[in-house]
Amino acid sequence: MKNKSPIVLIFVLLLSCASHQGFYYPSGSFSEDSRTDHFKYDWYVDHLKSMKEKPLVEITSGKALRILVLPTSGRPEVLRLSAEEHGVYQLFYLQTNGVGGGQSGEIIAEKRKKLDNERVEEIFSRANDHCNISSAKSHGVIESEEGEQWVLEWLSEGRLHAFDLWSPQKGCFFNLYKQLSALIS
Repeated sequence: MKNKSPIVLIFVLLLSCASHQGFYYPSGSFSEDSRTDHFKYDWYVDHLKSMKEKPLVEITSGKALRILVLPTSGRPEVLRLSAEEHGVYQLFYLQTNGVGGGQSGEIIAEKRKKLDNERVEEIFSRANDHCNISSAKSHGVIESEEGEQWVLEWLSEGRLHAFDLWSPQKGCFFNLYKQLSALIS
């Protein structure tokens, strides 16, 4: 009888490649409907990859926050607060020449800024305690043709939580985004 282990190994590898869900985001983060969830996953990850953004769990082992903004007809951008080497936190901003509601693009703007631990703890505390980011749910129902799809990620204690929002104009997450934008300017 021939050895079947190479066939089994190939089958396992194919299955792991086919189920990419969960690499950047946990499965079911954006919709209970698996087709919608996969569509959004692919859309968001395409833009993150064009920005050379890795999954948060690969970037840091500490706390991290990332906000991806995909305007229907505008340029995609991302804000990320994460620990780099030696536990120093940096705020990153990236923008591409793509279109949020369509094609991804190439990076056209990039900024980074080191933040002191006191400021970082204030931001993380606000995100977790005030905004309750670790238990927020997706409500990214597109209500009009023009707007912005936001994807928020929160990494804490090795657990990643992700959800999306459609065109927030006020509220805790909008204010958090404005605070981070002001810090990087």
